[in-house]
Amino acid sequence: MKKEQVGFAGSMLATLGFVGAVTGTLLGSFFTRSHIVSWGWRIPFLLGGVFGIVIYFLRRNLVETPTFQDIKNKGKVVKLPILSVLRKRPLNILRGVGIGVNTVTPFYLGIIYMNSVLKSKFHLAASEVLACNTAIMLLWILLLPLAGYISDKIGKTRLMAFSAIGTLLLAYPSFLYIHAVTSLSALITFQILISLLSICFVAPCSAVLPELFPPEERYSGSAFSYSLGVAILGGTAPLIVASLVNHGFIMGPAFYLIFSSILGFLAVFDVKLFQDVKLQHEVKHKLAA
Repeated sequence: MKKEQVGFAGSMLATLGFVGAVTGTLLGSFFTRSHIVSWGWRIPFLLGGVFGIVIYFLRRNLVETPTFQDIKNKGKVVKLPILSVLRKRPLNILRGVGIGVNTVTPFYLGIIYMNSVLKSKFHLAASEVLACNTAIMLLWILLLPLAGYISDKIGKTRLMAFSAIGTLLLAYPSFLYIHAVTSLSALITFQILISLLSICFVAPCSAVLPELFPPEERYSGSAFSYSLGVAILGGTAPLIVASLVNHGFIMGPAFYLIFSSILGFLAVFDVKLFQDVKLQHEVKHKLAA
């Protein structure tokens, strides 16, 4: 894979995740509750076992990257990279946390949290809500690779920064309008807009995260910081905003989305500058050669 295609390649990771979600949803629609309880629950375990065997052989035959192989040959492999990351790169960890938070929060608030609004305010049946979610996820599947491709052309962190700023500006007026009027079309429009912006952040994030850390700490640093952000502030977003709304703070989701967008923007801002400087240096080096 060429360096000029890492954004597109990274976007495919998220795309395949949504493909799995949509596939599971479609399969679930073909089975009744009695089918699932009696024998259908075994299907995911059987498929997981087959995929596990395939992945085992793929992983066993993978070769290390030239960068890591060079580190290994020079004897610079870090025995406990997570400790090295915690000690030397706390700021990079915070950036990774910010990316993790803003990767999942817009989706959880714009799509998952809105399920409760669709049911309570618009009285949609569970099957209708599921159909809306499936349509949104199909939109993600179609546009994630495109956003990854665009990020390779205009800059990964530039696209992510644009997404964060757009979400920041969209959050408050959108939630204010949704609460002020009873319009299903307005809510669906909001879900589409927030999806378009979030796609621009999610698509290149898998390529940006590793760039926060040096090769000898890259895997541990990116995995730890991203997972920390998702677990603490991203994955808990629906629970937090539901609690805020239940306590009378109906605009809580908007402010939480604004908070997430600010974290996402701050996380990629300095990285963007670093990437631009690095790119200019590489161009000058090639021209000189």
